Amino acid sequence: IPANRKWYRNLVISELLAEVLGEMDPQLPKADFDPSQIVIE
Repeated sequence: IPANRKWYRNLVISELLAEVLGEMDPQLPKADFDPSQIVIE
């Protein structure tokens, strides 16, 4: 996105990314192990 004002370019890109990520509804993957069984020494 070309722009003479970098702040405006950054604003447009940020809004676009926020909209697309909101539509994608990304989710964290489910753990395939029991986290309560992890022991840190």
